[in-house]
Amino acid sequence: MCRNIIFEKERIPFLSIYTMNIRNLKRISLEVLLFLFFITRSDCFSRHACQKLNPATNTLAGSWTRSVSIRPSNSQYVYRSGFANNREHTTRILSTKNSDVDLDDPFYDPMNIPKFVGGQSILILIAIAAASIFSVPNFGLGEGFVLNKQSILDGVIATLPLGLFAYVLDKIEPNVKALQDVSEATKRSVLAILGGKFKPFIALGASVALGAAAGVGEEMLFRGVLQTKLSEAFGDYVALFASSVVFGLGHAVTPFYTILAFLASLFFGGLYMSSHNLAVPMVCHGLYDVGALMLAHYNVTQLDQKSQEELLGGL
Repeated sequence: MCRNIIFEKERIPFLSIYTMNIRNLKRISLEVLLFLFFITRSDCFSRHACQKLNPATNTLAGSWTRSVSIRPSNSQYVYRSGFANNREHTTRILSTKNSDVDLDDPFYDPMNIPKFVGGQSILILIAIAAASIFSVPNFGLGEGFVLNKQSILDGVIATLPLGLFAYVLDKIEPNVKALQDVSEATKRSVLAILGGKFKPFIALGASVALGAAAGVGEEMLFRGVLQTKLSEAFGDYVALFASSVVFGLGHAVTPFYTILAFLASLFFGGLYMSSHNLAVPMVCHGLYDVGALMLAHYNVTQLDQKSQEELLGGL
């Protein structure tokens, strides 16, 4: 009898803990599934801001595509008509006189910039909604969020190794086809946004807007919400790896670009883990995007018009 009483006293708390863990696991699984749904929808919304570029009119056609920041589109800015593969026709329609086209830069439409920025900015609203559903504090920014001189300085310094990595990739690009595909996709995206003539002030403004939208929206969504919730359930390192896999898949422009995005996410997530302040990876992410977009714009403008036409029409 005494043994039974002792056994029951030990057994009941154990069962209570076990039942609680099962319930927590079910709740966490539901939250992860809901979050993956939000990821899917946010990717769709970001595509909705950036329609396919129609070279015939240099306007945005009816089909939706991806937005750009660290995520350029590869072949989605070409108007897929029956003449899409006809280089002569593509060249002719690009030079057609149109009231909406700057004759000095037939690729540039100033209305493309706010549409791209707006599409990327929707990620911020998605992140806030996800944070509300999954009970992430401070609208998804986390409890430790502080934007001050120190966090800005830390974010700026953290950009340096990313810049060094990009420099190394640029040097080996001529010998690596996968990197050439990434570079071409980036140039195509930037050509669609900023056109083929160098516009330093317009390009800087657009790059800052896109960089800020990506730095805030993507860090809130992938680090502030997803990594935080996964960390609560499975620990920091599993959360870092899993959220980076999702981030990479969300940037699947080319296979190698997916890998680069995965590595970038590991870096940003590591910054968040070490600083416990989402402002640090936000600054780093946004600043890197600004530099990458400005450099890509400059590189695109060094191409002659025929090469730019081939960039959009040479599929």
